[in-house]
Amino acid sequence: MVGSYYTLEDGIEAKLLLNNKGISRIEVIPIIYSAAGQELLLPPVFVEAQSFRFIDLQDWASIGGPGFESGNIKLFHLGKDLVLGAQIYLTDEAQSITFEEKLAEIGEFDSQRLETVWSMPSNNAQVRVTLTNTTDAPLDVTGILGKKPNQTSDPRIFSLAPHSTRAFDIRDEFPGSFSFLKSEVVALSLEHCGSANALVSQVYIYEKNKGYSNFAQFSNPADGKSSEYQGVGFQIEDIGNQKFNAGIVARNVGPDNSVVTINIPYTRTDGTRGNIALPTVHLSPGEMRSVNTNKIIQRVRSESIQIASIEATYTSAPGTVIIAAHSNSNDRNQVFRLPMTDSFAFPSSTGGYPWFIDNTSSTHIYIKNDTDLEEDYTVYISWENGGSFVVPRKSIAARETIRIDVKKLRDDQTQDVSGGTIPSWVSGGQLQWSLRRKDTLLDDDQSANLSLMGRSEQIDLTKQTVRSYVCANYCLDSAIAGRITYSEGPIEAGSPFQYHAFESTVNSFGAPTGERPAFGVNWTSSNPSVATIDYDGYVEGIGSGSTYINASWNGDTYEPFDSCINRPVEFNSDGKLNNCQASTVKQSKPVSPNDGGSGSCGSCRHGQTYIYDADTLNVTAAPCAYPVNFRQVGPAIDSNGVLTFYYTWDSSTGTSDTEVDKLFACELGERVDYSGSQNVYYPPLPFNQLAPHPNPTILSHSGANPRPQPDRHGNGGFMAPPFEASYTATQIYRWRCPCKDNNQWHISIGPHDITRSVIATGFDLYKYTITKLGYSATIEPIVFSQNRTLSSPQITQDTLRSTAP
Repeated sequence: MVGSYYTLEDGIEAKLLLNNKGISRIEVIPIIYSAAGQELLLPPVFVEAQSFRFIDLQDWASIGGPGFESGNIKLFHLGKDLVLGAQIYLTDEAQSITFEEKLAEIGEFDSQRLETVWSMPSNNAQVRVTLTNTTDAPLDVTGILGKKPNQTSDPRIFSLAPHSTRAFDIRDEFPGSFSFLKSEVVALSLEHCGSANALVSQVYIYEKNKGYSNFAQFSNPADGKSSEYQGVGFQIEDIGNQKFNAGIVARNVGPDNSVVTINIPYTRTDGTRGNIALPTVHLSPGEMRSVNTNKIIQRVRSESIQIASIEATYTSAPGTVIIAAHSNSNDRNQVFRLPMTDSFAFPSSTGGYPWFIDNTSSTHIYIKNDTDLEEDYTVYISWENGGSFVVPRKSIAARETIRIDVKKLRDDQTQDVSGGTIPSWVSGGQLQWSLRRKDTLLDDDQSANLSLMGRSEQIDLTKQTVRSYVCANYCLDSAIAGRITYSEGPIEAGSPFQYHAFESTVNSFGAPTGERPAFGVNWTSSNPSVATIDYDGYVEGIGSGSTYINASWNGDTYEPFDSCINRPVEFNSDGKLNNCQASTVKQSKPVSPNDGGSGSCGSCRHGQTYIYDADTLNVTAAPCAYPVNFRQVGPAIDSNGVLTFYYTWDSSTGTSDTEVDKLFACELGERVDYSGSQNVYYPPLPFNQLAPHPNPTILSHSGANPRPQPDRHGNGGFMAPPFEASYTATQIYRWRCPCKDNNQWHISIGPHDITRSVIATGFDLYKYTITKLGYSATIEPIVFSQNRTLSSPQITQDTLRSTAP
C-alpha cells in the first residue's frame, strides 16, 4: 500500500491510521521515503484483530533524521485484499486545517492518466500539488492546468527520482497560473509513461486565515465502470447559526459531448423524503463548469432537511466526466468534503470503519441505497475486550441515505437487538456494516451486490474539523450458523409461547459481525396434535405430549474469487515494458479452474448455507380455568331511568387479562325468572305489553370477554291509559365450564329481585322506578303518548353486556 504524501512542516501534525478488519493480528512492515526518495525501513508494527491504531509519523520521521520532515509511505502486510485499511491524516488544529489520504493498493489503480477538477473558494486560496513516484525508476510527469470553461495551460514536465515526492504551490510551478486560479473552476491533468501504478498524487486547496481546507480527487478515465457517481452524505443543512453553501463542479475529459444530470435525494427531520433536481449541465470535450446549486439553498430554507446525498449521471462513456462536490459554511471555516464514487468500481456493499469519540468529536456513518429497490442492511459495532452492539436488520428505501451517530447511540443508551448498550466509558472501536439483499435481481446483475454505499466522517464542530474515511470489505457478510431459543420447560395447552431464530454472520475476513433475528425461517412441528407453530414462531399448545419444533432457513454466503493470478504487467509487442506506445499486449486475468465457480478477479461468488436447529417441546394439559370472584364494580348508575351495573371477575388461574383469556371455553351470564309458568311474560299495564320478556330470560357469553361488562336494566316503554302497577323478576349471575363438574351451572351472585313500578304522584302525573340491590333509577314524570308508546329508553330485557342505551 502506498501513500503519496506526509509532512511535519508548517505546524502540521501527521498521523497514520491502521485499521485491521480481520480475525488475526496483522504485522505491518513500514517504509518511509524522504522527499528526495531516500528509503527508511522501519521496525514492524502490529495491529490487533478487529482494531485500529494511530501512528504519529513524527516518531518515524525522527528516526530518519533531516530530510524526512516530508515524504511518502509504503506499507507491506500479509492477508486478504482490503483486510487492512490505512489513511494519512494531516492536521493543523490551530488553523482548523485537515486533510486525509487513503493509501492505495499497488496493482489496484492505473495512474498513467489522472484527471481532477475543483472549485476555488477565493482568489487568495493556496493550491498545493504533491507528486510521488512509487517505483524504482525515474518518472517524468506532464501536467496541464485548466480553467473554466475550457482553457488549458502549456504543458509542464516534472521529473521525479525513484520513490521521491515533489510538493509545490501551483503558482510557483505553472507560469501564468495566477489567471487560472482566479477562475471559479480549475482542473489539473497528469500523464506519464511509467508503469501503471507509478504515480500517486494529491491536490490540497486551503486558506489558512479562514480555516478552509479541501482536496481534489484524481481519477483515470480508463478506470470508469459506469456513467454515474454517488456522493454519500451531503452536508447541506444548516448547523446552528452556520449557513452552508454547496459547491459542485464537473469536467468533461472525454472526446464526446456529455449531459450531466444531478439529483439531491434527501430525508426530512420527520422521516419523509424528497429530491432536488439541479439544472442539467451540457459539457463539450474539455469543458468544465460549476453546477447551479440555488435550488439547494431554497429547499434548505423552506424545509427541515436532516440528511442528503448526491446522484450524478452523464451521457458519455464511463469515466469521461469527473465531478467534485463539497459544502462549506459561510465563513469558510467548516468544510465538508464529499468523495464522489463510481459505485460499480466499489468492491462490495459493505464496509469496516474505525470510530472514536475524542472530547468534542464523534463518528458519523452514512449508508446510501443507490437503486430503485428497497434493501436491508446490518450494523455491528465493537470495542475492546469483546464488547459489541448489534443493530437489528433494518430496511433502507430506494435512494435513501441513513446516518448513524455512534456518540448519540452511546450517550442516549440506545438498546441493541438483545437489549445491550454501549457503555459510557467506551470511546472507540470498529463499525462493520453490510448489505442484506431482499431484491429478486440475478446474482450476475451488476447492481445485485452493489446497491449500497457507505463512508464515515469524524466531525468536531468545536475545532471546526471534518475527516472522511471510506473502506470497503471484499465481500458481503456471510451467515455461518444459527440457533433458536429453547423452551425451558413444558408449556400448558392453550398457553401462548413464541420461538425466535437467530443468525450469526462474519465479514469477508472471517471476523464476527453479530447475531441477529433470522429472516425467512420455515417453522414446523413434528406432532401437530400436540402443538402447532406459525410462520412467526408462535406456538399453540393443543394437547398433552411431546413434539419437535424445527427451524430451517437459507443464509447468504459470499466467497471472494481469491485464487486469481497476480494482476498483470503491461508489455509492448516487442516484449519490453509498456512505454506509452499505442500497441500493447495485456495479459488476461483468468480464474483458476479448481475454484469451483465462474467469475473474475475482484468479484464475489454468492451461495447459500442451509441452517437448521430444533427443540423438543413438551405440552401439558392446561389446569381447569373457571370464573371466580364475580363482583360488582362501583355503584349502579341511573341514566334517564336505565339502571346500569358493571361487573368483573377473575380466573381461577390468576387475575391478569392473560389468565382470564383462558376462560374462552366457559360461559358466563345471567338467568332472569318472571312469575307464572308461561314461557313468555307480559308485564301489567301501563308497561308495554308489545315487548314481553322471555320467561326465563337466559343470556351468556364467553368468560374471556373484556372486563368490566355492563348490565343495563330498562323499562321497555309504557302504554296509555296510565295505571299504577308493579312487577318483580328474580335474577342470578352464573357460569359453567366444560372442564368443571361436567359443565354444570354454578351461581356467582343471586338470587335477587328486580322490581319495576309505576305510581301516581299527582293529577295525571306518574313516576317510574326500578330497584335492584338497593339501587334505583327513575323517570318522573312519565309522559304517555296517544299511540300508546312513550319516547323513553327502550330496553325490552334485562341483559348482561347489552348494547342498548
